[in-house]
Amino acid sequence: MLPDGPTKFLTETFQKKPEKGPPPKLTSNSKAEWFEYWDEDKSKSLDKGEVVRALMKTFHAQHRDDIAQQIRSILDAIWFMFDSDSSGTVEFNEFIKADNLADTIIATVGN
Repeated sequence: MLPDGPTKFLTETFQKKPEKGPPPKLTSNSKAEWFEYWDEDKSKSLDKGEVVRALMKTFHAQHRDDIAQQIRSILDAIWFMFDSDSSGTVEFNEFIKADNLADTIIATVGN
């Protein structure tokens, strides 16, 4: 058994992670699945970086720095509307609340 410390950190950080498969489409019936897919650090919340990556993939613009910057700027301006407890992240209960982040993405993408 390996001791806690640098060896454990390096092993957990650099071990090959299994492929997750394609992201689920966000619909009114798949909010939990979509949230869990994009909650990359399994913190039970989405930070702006996770949401930017999700939207970049959704809009098929993964390698467009200009679009990433636009999305981040928009999120910076409206994040307070989705983060009702001002924690800096959007927790699942905030995500699924009516007319919050999930519904906004669904309306924008036209799912």
